Amino acid sequence: MILMKNLTAFVVFGLLLLAGRSSAQVKIYIDKTFGTGGTTEVNIGGFNNEVTDYDINHDSKITTICGKVSTAIPGMYTLAMIRLDSSGKLDNNFGTSGIFSANWAASDYPTAMDIHSDSGGMYILAGVSNSLGLVDDHSPALYRIQKNGTPDSGFGINGKFALQFQDQSTGEADNIRILDTGYVLCGQVKANLPGGVTVFGVMRVDMHGTLPTDTSTTGKFGFGGRAVIP
Repeated sequence: MILMKNLTAFVVFGLLLLAGRSSAQVKIYIDKTFGTGGTTEVNIGGFNNEVTDYDINHDSKITTICGKVSTAIPGMYTLAMIRLDSSGKLDNNFGTSGIFSANWAASDYPTAMDIHSDSGGMYILAGVSNSLGLVDDHSPALYRIQKNGTPDSGFGINGKFALQFQDQSTGEADNIRILDTGYVLCGQVKANLPGGVTVFGVMRVDMHGTLPTDTSTTGKFGFGGRAVIP
């Protein structure tokens, strides 16, 4: 369970205890050997922070958390990640002293995270980019962060790919799936027109952070790699 105002990790374990022939009880307790009394709290930027997703490596017990950090400008956010070692301390092998805080000269924040194990443990995040800091200028975004906590310069523009689903529309990606040839992200799209409604949006992005260029019958996906479904 992970909750926060700052980036906060609580480690909770369940112990299955058999009670009788057909019933079971779960005992929940805080692991006080993790962090400080079972809790690690990290403040980034001095503003409000919010966790949006996390991953726990069950072999190494390393916890990676992604989220959004408020700034002095209302509605502008910074994408941030922290990585904790098995003891709940910031992992100095990641980012700057265990923290990665992005700056793409825009408002960016993640909504979902996955790990691309075939690419050396690369972190793949889906989210939202707002280049002008305006409510009606949100674009679905895909981010690729290296295992050491730096943007992958070979993907998109310095580790970030952001593009609207269609003309005169806003949107956000809230889920990501990794394919052999790229990534699929999905979310919501809303037309910037009077009476515009929210619809499903799906986008396919190749490994380099661009839309697929294959226009053949078998390789084509939606319209220019994007599909909007009313």
